[in-house]
Amino acid sequence: MKLKNQEDWAKIALLVLICSCLLVQGNAQVKTFVREISFEATYFDSKLSCRAKGMRELREIILNEVGVYIENEQILETTEKDGVFTQDFSEQITTLTAGITRSKIIDETWNGKDYWLKAAITINREDFRESLQRLLTDRRQMRLFKRTQERLELVEAKLDSARKVGEQQAFIDALSENWAIIRHQNGVASLLSGDTVDALKEFNAAIDLNSKMAESYYNIGLISMQRGNLINAIQEFTAAILSGPEIVDSYYNRASCRYELEDYAGAISDINMFTQSIESDFEAFILRGNAKGKLNDYSGAVNDCTEAIKLKADDPRGYYNRGHERYKMKKYQLAKSDFLVATKFEESALIYHRIGDCEGMMQNLSEAISNYSKAITLDPSYVRSYVSRGFIHSIRGNFRKACNDWRTAASLGDVKSSQLAKKYCN
Repeated sequence: MKLKNQEDWAKIALLVLICSCLLVQGNAQVKTFVREISFEATYFDSKLSCRAKGMRELREIILNEVGVYIENEQILETTEKDGVFTQDFSEQITTLTAGITRSKIIDETWNGKDYWLKAAITINREDFRESLQRLLTDRRQMRLFKRTQERLELVEAKLDSARKVGEQQAFIDALSENWAIIRHQNGVASLLSGDTVDALKEFNAAIDLNSKMAESYYNIGLISMQRGNLINAIQEFTAAILSGPEIVDSYYNRASCRYELEDYAGAISDINMFTQSIESDFEAFILRGNAKGKLNDYSGAVNDCTEAIKLKADDPRGYYNRGHERYKMKKYQLAKSDFLVATKFEESALIYHRIGDCEGMMQNLSEAISNYSKAITLDPSYVRSYVSRGFIHSIRGNFRKACNDWRTAASLGDVKSSQLAKKYCN
């Protein structure tokens, strides 16, 4: 099952609303889908290979039921009035559900010839909704999710082919990879539900089954990032790159870690690799621009910020960051212009403070004071604006106001202001 149209993935965000609506259907928060299957094995099938086949077929049956269940709630018409999904609605929700649920074996029997399996998928509706929302809003995890689904389909095709023609070694190899992907998918389900301990267990089990499980290395790296273990995260992302260089988000996340560890050249190198495959990524341009700025490549930083702005003209970070780099280039008017545009999308003490800095450097002292005051109005605890406004007041000879600002900053814990107040405000 594949989603061929990129626009479908954006439209599927509407499914979060659908899942929310499910919460009002009855009092139960949990719904369990149970089915069973039996079949005759081939001559070289084992209990493990039969389990893999049985679980695959049962999951498909149960997941299709989930899609039908949601479709029968008659939500489709209310969420998609004007457009039409380019693929069957049930197929889309089935594909997504496969990535955020886990199957549980209830019972099985195997006599060396015949195999019987009973399995279930249990959905806690609130947890399901939240997991689906996390998946839909994380474009990097979505890219990985689609790749894993495609890989699983290829492996299942290998299994079926090897079973038909009797290629036992090819069958064993494909079976091992199949179980590795299943354990990985279990880990993703746990990760999306917030259970990182179980997710790590499943990802490591996947790697034990197949040392080339780049997807699992990647997600272990994500968990390490979340826990602040950036050195280990870099190691895991490196392993992911070595095992699957096509998972280019490994470069992006390794770059983020390297940036935090002040390896700015390494971060730039990784983003360069990332942008060879993903040319239009706002966050990548922002990150590389920040790294270039740290290395005093202000022109390069400005260029990256400009590219970011082209991609997301309504995000204040592109304008703020470009203004920051232009300020360091002493292009104060241009920097001010960028900061002013940023305020159209976000009014924050930081941005108005930076406008005040620009005005001060251009000797527009009244305007500087006005903008520092605006910053303080937005955030009365913003120490930097009290300190800077105090300096402007002192330049203008108004030491009473300067001392008031420095004393306020000192009361907020600023040591430098405390020293200034002691020296000039007795």
